[in-house]
Amino acid sequence: MSTTSDESVTQPEPDSQPACLITAVSYEGLSVRTNDGRRATLAVVDADGRVIASGRDVEHAAWEAAVKAYRDFLVGQGHLRTLVKPASKAD
Repeated sequence: MSTTSDESVTQPEPDSQPACLITAVSYEGLSVRTNDGRRATLAVVDADGRVIASGRDVEHAAWEAAVKAYRDFLVGQGHLRTLVKPASKAD
């Protein structure tokens, strides 16, 4: 991966293999696999690098946000922002 001083996002090298694959299936939602086929998960990472949420709840919330935004777009309610919160785990 490479970055430049004016880029805030790290971009993969053009010929490098991605570290993971994210797929979406209409009746399954999102799933994540490593490049060698093992199950992985999505996570929310804050600016300090701390994982603040991860797992199926994050995958489900990401899926719901994407689907809701697309549905709103299709019915002409193309809101600029769609809010979905992952389910919180009871302590």
